[in-house]
Amino acid sequence: VGARIITMKGEEVINRGTIVVNQNRIVEVGESDVVEISNGTHQIDVSGRTIIPGIVDVHAHLGSPSQGIIVRGERRGFG
Repeated sequence: VGARIITMKGEEVINRGTIVVNQNRIVEVGESDVVEISNGTHQIDVSGRTIIPGIVDVHAHLGSPSQGIIVRGERRGFG
């Protein structure tokens, strides 16, 4: 609730918006004074933050020996 939302509709930006999520899915995005939130719904105040719904960060560096992910001797070729 309260975020600046950059939507996937061209250059549309909602300056004070709400995103409703149900079972890990976005079900509604809109102006905070228009989107209805059910009583008892968990709300997170993200005023002053910017959200781009639908963008997922899938970038990762897995398997780095320096992070202790790979057991010593499990893979060869790492210094």
